Amino acid sequence: MKHMVNSIFRPFVVLILFMSGCSAPQIPQSVSETPLVKIVTMQKNGSFSGNLQGSHVAYTRDGLQLFDLINRSAYDLSEDTPQVLAWNTSGTFLAAGFSSGSDSCRLIVVNQNGETVIENIFPINLLDIQWSTRGDLLILGYAIKDFSFGSNLSQTLYVVSDKEHVPIILSDNTIKPRTAQILKPILPALMPSAFSAQGDELVYLRLHDPPEFPSFLQVVFRNWQVPVEQLLGRLEVSQTKLFLQEDIEQVATLDVDGTLTTFPLWEDASVNRLGSSGPLEQFSPSRQYRYIGGNLYHNDRLIASWPAGARLQFLRNGRFLLAVDSDIYLGEGLNSEFWPEYNQQEWVLRRWLHHGLITYEDYVQEKSRLLQ
Repeated sequence: MKHMVNSIFRPFVVLILFMSGCSAPQIPQSVSETPLVKIVTMQKNGSFSGNLQGSHVAYTRDGLQLFDLINRSAYDLSEDTPQVLAWNTSGTFLAAGFSSGSDSCRLIVVNQNGETVIENIFPINLLDIQWSTRGDLLILGYAIKDFSFGSNLSQTLYVVSDKEHVPIILSDNTIKPRTAQILKPILPALMPSAFSAQGDELVYLRLHDPPEFPSFLQVVFRNWQVPVEQLLGRLEVSQTKLFLQEDIEQVATLDVDGTLTTFPLWEDASVNRLGSSGPLEQFSPSRQYRYIGGNLYHNDRLIASWPAGARLQFLRNGRFLLAVDSDIYLGEGLNSEFWPEYNQQEWVLRRWLHHGLITYEDYVQEKSRLLQ
């Protein structure tokens, strides 16, 4: 009789479990009639990066994995977990940076088949990796060396190719022993950087520690092809986020207390910043779409709402990647937009501007003429 009772009530137990939330995970909301397609599952709080063409996705799960969406092929690239992932603009090469000990990092560059084409060790703690639209591979990091009189703190940008690695020194300062002891664990958070969309300019923070005065952070703007710096301003030493807002020609910084500070890139730039966007908003290339806090807007119209922690990557041809918890989805249905492309004359103009050979007004006029 006992066996019969259990058999009778088992369907109701299953129904209760189903109604209480033990159903299959729901696919997130789509922005069009085409539903999102789940691609892969990464590790909890993992990293991911797709090429702009949407044909390959790199992600972390038991190391670094590469998934080919066209051929449905998967490649194990490394047992180590990368700090930074970056695709070149043509989507043919993936750069991945790994920590390999104090003041040392390992870089690998793989093709779409998961084959390594570059692998090298650099004497820096990795901060960022960027590809320019011209195809330059740029690696940014810092090194700190302790001496009896203090510590030497340097920031270096490497221009990497399969033939040579050219270092560009961005800073080389001495900091007091006490300062080094306190700040060494949080140096990466004190020295953020942001590259321009073209990849030929960057903004970064540089730590200064004068012998008789309080330490401070210097906001620096430069074209890495030009040995001239634009010193934009100073900040108190604090863990800081950095945003390069090219559309309004300014830099925004946000510290741990939520204090927002802005600096114009050029003193003679006449730019209307009224009603400008907040730095925490993520924009599509032509700024038709903006994403913040799980909400995706087309201009000012809300078109999709996802969990607040969801991460979005815009791709070409109106497609995008969405990571919700550990699942990565491919979506489509956005408008196609113009993506930054390499223009040699425009790069030359910016080098002249940073050299001081032309004014900002000259640069704007010539750039407008090029784009006509």
